[in-house]
Amino acid sequence: MTLTAEQLDQVKGADVTTDDGHVVGPVEGIYLDESTREPEWALVNTPWVGKRNTFVPLREATLEQGALRVPYSREQLEGAPMVDPDGSLSEGEEAELYAHYGIPYPHRAGLRITRFYDVFPDRQLWP
Repeated sequence: MTLTAEQLDQVKGADVTTDDGHVVGPVEGIYLDESTREPEWALVNTPWVGKRNTFVPLREATLEQGALRVPYSREQLEGAPMVDPDGSLSEGEEAELYAHYGIPYPHRAGLRITRFYDVFPDRQLWP
């Protein structure tokens, strides 16, 4: 199951838990596919990984008891490529992230840009 746009408010600040039961940190923001406007990535504050944010795919993520559960291990999140959360993901950055998580890159014809949607209304950058 993929999260819907309607569920974005429910992930505001939610803790992310891994498939091996670790709580890795709160959701800082969501990146949407610009063409479909569907949620693609969660930007997660991961202080245990050198005080940085980590991109986590929302494909197969579920909301369980107020937490966002993702089907990846803590080790996968620790090893995720460092990508600057600058408001959008380039095609190359997104392809690298998909490869890291073992997900086929859903490349579509034309430029694919994933844009930032801040789940905190006082900091919303892109509706």
